Amino acid sequence: GPFQVVQAKTSFLRTPDFKDFAPLKSVGRSVARPSKVLKRIFQHPARRPPGIRALCILGSVALSLKLATGLTSVLTSGLTSPGPVRLPSDGSRIAAVNGAVSAVGGSRTTRSLPLSEQALPLSPQHAVPLSQHAVPLSEQISLLRAAIAHGHVDATAHSNLGYALFQAEAIDEAISEFRAALLLDDSHTAARYNLAEALSRQGETSEALALFQRIAAEHPERETVRYRLALAYLEDQDFTTAVEHLSALLAEAPQHQGAQLQLGYALLKLQRWESAAESFRKVVQNEPQNAGAFFNLGYAYNQMARYDDSIWALQQALCIEPAAIDVWDTLAFALNGAGRHSEAALALEHAVQLDPLNANVFVRLGFTYAQLGNLDAAETAYATALKIAPEHENAQASLELLRRQRTPLPIPSTPQFLV
Repeated sequence: GPFQVVQAKTSFLRTPDFKDFAPLKSVGRSVARPSKVLKRIFQHPARRPPGIRALCILGSVALSLKLATGLTSVLTSGLTSPGPVRLPSDGSRIAAVNGAVSAVGGSRTTRSLPLSEQALPLSPQHAVPLSQHAVPLSEQISLLRAAIAHGHVDATAHSNLGYALFQAEAIDEAISEFRAALLLDDSHTAARYNLAEALSRQGETSEALALFQRIAAEHPERETVRYRLALAYLEDQDFTTAVEHLSALLAEAPQHQGAQLQLGYALLKLQRWESAAESFRKVVQNEPQNAGAFFNLGYAYNQMARYDDSIWALQQALCIEPAAIDVWDTLAFALNGAGRHSEAALALEHAVQLDPLNANVFVRLGFTYAQLGNLDAAETAYATALKIAPEHENAQASLELLRRQRTPLPIPSTPQFLV
């Protein structure tokens, strides 16, 4: 109640160094509107913190109390003091970044940015797991921009703003913020890592690769970084180097399923079918519900004309994902290869029911009907493919060939002799 509010205010005014959050947390538990109490504390005329300091402290406290709504208006209410503001000591700056930068996270998470939490140099007593934050992205971005506009200009602030923009799919703006962070602090690993991720998203694979190479050289002990570097080689179409890095990683961490899966993919691109199949076999042994691994295993078997093995692998994939069009299509290829044309036709008929606008599947269905001698159905399938995609070259060529084969040769009016 009111007594606890007074206690908290008194404690805060005596120790404005961000270290004693216990009284303020007590306030949050004892009143219905903790944000209102916090505003009263920080607006106390005796010791009102200047500008960015209010934002820093109040932001940290609000996050520690998990205030999810109205955080922007509460925090920005402290940004009224004119003139430049000098941040306090390094220890306080850690908490300031945690609060003023609003501890980028929110309910959305981005799998491809494993170093994102390191953009926030949190001290143990102030750390709040990102997954617990419920601050909407729009509010995070507003808070970060407000902090920078009012004097909190450092690499971490720009890096965290970039990360929030990345999550909001504003990739170009995110790239600008990550670059700004690196201009202020070229050693900021999180900014460099997330810049590389953003560039990769935009298709700038060569620059992204160079950034990942530097991070891996600076942190060779970090498995996550080494794995991401290998993926960068894949994205840059350097499959041979990707295989080298993934193989080296697996030699040290044989249970790394992501590396094993990506190794199989790189080997497929190099047409090393047997090695690729071996890699995918290891994946499905440890992940029997990995439909993608079963599909790629079946594809590798197809390339080696091991159709029975391919059929088994693709059937496993369909047990996991029964509506996967590509799997039904590839299964039909294997069935045709094994001479099981009737089953191939059934597989493709099911596929076109799932995706009636897939011209490629209709072309393969036409071929399968032709193998069964059902030329009328084959012609209908080819014609349907052309209705969907009038410029489909395979459909045009197959239909023309089929019609030539079905047209009887004219009976000559006079005998023809070989000369």
